[in-house]
Amino acid sequence: MKITLLRSIFVASLIMVIGGSGIKAANLDVSNLNETIQAAESLPANNTLKQIATSFSTGSFVGTADIWKVQLYLNSFSSYNLANLSVRIFTDNAGVPGSPVGSSLTATGIASAGAAYDFTNIGSPVSLAPSTNYWVVIKNTASSNGTPVNWATANPLTPTTGLNATIGTTQAINYVGTGWTTFANTANLVHITSVPEPSTYALGAIGALTMGYVARGRKTVKV
Repeated sequence: MKITLLRSIFVASLIMVIGGSGIKAANLDVSNLNETIQAAESLPANNTLKQIATSFSTGSFVGTADIWKVQLYLNSFSSYNLANLSVRIFTDNAGVPGSPVGSSLTATGIASAGAAYDFTNIGSPVSLAPSTNYWVVIKNTASSNGTPVNWATANPLTPTTGLNATIGTTQAINYVGTGWTTFANTANLVHITSVPEPSTYALGAIGALTMGYVARGRKTVKV
């Protein structure tokens, strides 16, 4: 009787968690931060260069992958307000960035040259579809010139594959008034990752606790 009741509680909790949040895909995590730095791509304000993008693609999975954080390797930095910089995921439009997906990821923490720098979305994740090409776009929103931020780039000859995603070997740069220009065999050093939803953690905890009680109940049941 006790075991049956616990199983019923577990099934009911499972239905509540899945029904309330929707089924999400497995996590996405891919990084090329270990690539050898070849150059520093400058991103000045109010100048000829406004946006830098690196291509990536999602793998085959069910549902969507929710991106919460993107890290970019900051090669050099001096007297510049990183609050003017944002990272956003774009769709692919014939080999160049197309339209933005979700909201911008904003800079967090204290800038430090020679380290990966976080851009996160605290409010809501950016949901990506499976088997789709995307771009990570770094944008400078400052209206006046300043000391530029230099992001580290590599010259990969092959894509970098991770969990449910692959970072490509194509970079695109948006020059003011001319649109996007692409360059082969180059990419920003970037780490794209998702984290489980709180409901995922809750489901795991419910399952572990319930099965623990079930196992304990079996030991006390007399035949």
